[in-house]
Amino acid sequence: MADIRILNRTDLESYGKSIKNFAETYRTETNGLYRNFTDKAGSDSKGEAINAYFQKLNMLQKQVFDELPTAIKRYGYVVNTYTDAIKGAGFDDECFSSDSGVVNLSLLLKGDQTDLITTTSNQLDSAFQQAAEAMESTAEDTKAISEEATKGLEEAASTRTKKDTDVQTAYSKFTLDLLDATAKISAFQSVLENAMCISEIPSSTVFTAIAKGYLTADQMYYLDVPKTKEDAQALKAIISEKPGDVLKVDPDKISEEMYTIIANEQNDWTMANNNEMWQHFTNALNDYSVERNQKFTNNILIGEDRLAQTKLTDMYILYQKKPVEPVNGTPEQIEEYNELLKQYNSMMAAHQKELSAINSNTALMYSLQVLEVGTSRDTKVNTSRRVLETYHRKTAASVTLNENGQFEISIKKGVYQFDVSTVQSSNEEKNLKLKDSDYKWGDSKNYTATTEYTDFGMKPSEYSKKLKQLEADREKAHNEYKDKIAGAIGKTIMSFVPYGSTAVSVIETLGALSTDGKDIDVNGVQSNLTKGVKSGRDDFKKQYKLATGESIPDSKLDKYWGHWSKISSGLSDGVKAYVEHQSAMSKFDNDITEEKKEMMNTILDYGGWSLTPDGEKVLADGRTGQYYDFNATLRSLELNEHGLMNYIESEHISMDKLNYAINKSIPEKDRTDYANVISYVKGEDSGLTLEKMSADELEKFNNIIRNIEINGMSNLGMYLHQTYEKEDVYAINGKNN
Repeated sequence: MADIRILNRTDLESYGKSIKNFAETYRTETNGLYRNFTDKAGSDSKGEAINAYFQKLNMLQKQVFDELPTAIKRYGYVVNTYTDAIKGAGFDDECFSSDSGVVNLSLLLKGDQTDLITTTSNQLDSAFQQAAEAMESTAEDTKAISEEATKGLEEAASTRTKKDTDVQTAYSKFTLDLLDATAKISAFQSVLENAMCISEIPSSTVFTAIAKGYLTADQMYYLDVPKTKEDAQALKAIISEKPGDVLKVDPDKISEEMYTIIANEQNDWTMANNNEMWQHFTNALNDYSVERNQKFTNNILIGEDRLAQTKLTDMYILYQKKPVEPVNGTPEQIEEYNELLKQYNSMMAAHQKELSAINSNTALMYSLQVLEVGTSRDTKVNTSRRVLETYHRKTAASVTLNENGQFEISIKKGVYQFDVSTVQSSNEEKNLKLKDSDYKWGDSKNYTATTEYTDFGMKPSEYSKKLKQLEADREKAHNEYKDKIAGAIGKTIMSFVPYGSTAVSVIETLGALSTDGKDIDVNGVQSNLTKGVKSGRDDFKKQYKLATGESIPDSKLDKYWGHWSKISSGLSDGVKAYVEHQSAMSKFDNDITEEKKEMMNTILDYGGWSLTPDGEKVLADGRTGQYYDFNATLRSLELNEHGLMNYIESEHISMDKLNYAINKSIPEKDRTDYANVISYVKGEDSGLTLEKMSADELEKFNNIIRNIEINGMSNLGMYLHQTYEKEDVYAINGKNN
């Protein structure tokens, strides 16, 4: 227990009353600002969006004008309850209480003091007896007096103990209630910050975005993200007809969550083939420095990476619940299976369409970095002229998304030379305000940024060495987010469901966890996040409509909801393992050899992106870590879990043939060194995965595949393709790639 000292109880009491009075005054003064926005906008998509906006405003008002003053008043009540308890314990103003002190006092009163009274009483009784005998009279008995005194001391000790208990109990309750009250008030800080930021975005901007289709009801959670003026400025720009204005915001001051929204919006542009938005964004890049642009695009790439990781997790969870055809099923069971499979394929196709958009945008962002779009400056000393030649360069990009889902990039390069020979000319050079007409422009050059979902479509080329630091930054962010996902899953607070909003899941994950992925606000005040889903059923209906273009009647949903409602929320060991696996697969590893990359990509038939000048060879490309291939991940998981055993069983290959291939590929003298590879092939616990294999181990694995039978590698590829053909890749325009 604590040592408690109160020097002025009445001052503490006045403080509590002042807090309560402030809360009442705050509520009264803000009541005049309260407006109730009614849901009368209609039931079409734009009406739903307006209603969602009204709900957001009403929620903010409720929190700021009602819930916040209630929380403040509760704080004052806690203080006053404590002072009343102290007064009730018998203290008017000053109070001091200590468990050790009261124990010592109790021991003194009931111990030393009682013993002294008893001893004194006995001594007096003895003296009185002697005197009575000498006087031949009756001796005076002090026993009654002694008992009464002892009783009084015991009561005094009990009173002191009770006072201490009352004070300590009051203090304990006070501290607990105070922690709760202050936590509730503190939780409103983010709400107030969000409210102030939302006030910076005019309603006219929101309504225009709704009218243009840039902001839907399901995207209204965008308004929950801004906690700083920079985030508010970024959001205002990205949902407007001038999304390039987002580049006016300092890229270092935009939050991770807002970059996720920017990336998500750009994915929507791609799926809607909205060249106007893409063109405005890329035109804006032209006017900023290459360094600033690469920082901005790199943060968008990090946002795309988070969206992709979460999307792949959602796809895997959906895949785990893929309907299984009933053996000897009744007509009713077959009908149900066919309908569930139809729903599954539709939802998986919708997911893949979004993943294809992420891959396309990733290719574009990387391409813009490779091409070094933006302005730059370099210098050269000309000794013969005795001047410092400064070259102001501008690489301007124009982007078009063609009907094949490829980004066509037109690049023009301009240069402006300025000679610096004096202090005055140096100052003039620093203050140059160049217009496009000031540059000397060369001819335009056209490039195509595209993706391929198979290994066959990829050509080996080396990614630009100039961008290694940007790659390192993305890898660091990737690993941090992986830890956040793992932490969220471990704490069972994150709902990874395949018919929820991927962007919402990312934002929730970023907001709920600290950098190390361990410190999670499980019991914090619930955010006013307007999620795309208020319930699993509602979200499934939205996902179904997105995937099929049709609304599913409740009667039909009732029939099949029993299957989809049991989908994992991401807590299973299988999903945890998958998160770790796909993180390892997509991680850009600077140490991995090109030889190993080529072998792994061939085995998994891994796709990628490329940037190609018209009529020339590939300039740059990217694969693992820069392209997200769900089927390749499934193929990798199969091999890591079962080795070649499912393959040889499916193809009716005997164990004798497998052992022959092992013996032919790994000489007897090397068996010990490659025992883990042999165990891996047989699906045994080897400690190996494809990602962990060295280039040499991977080569042995490849040789075993080739030696099983003629066309061994091709046959394995065909088996893996056929096994996962239902999870085929869909182009952005909805056609098979």
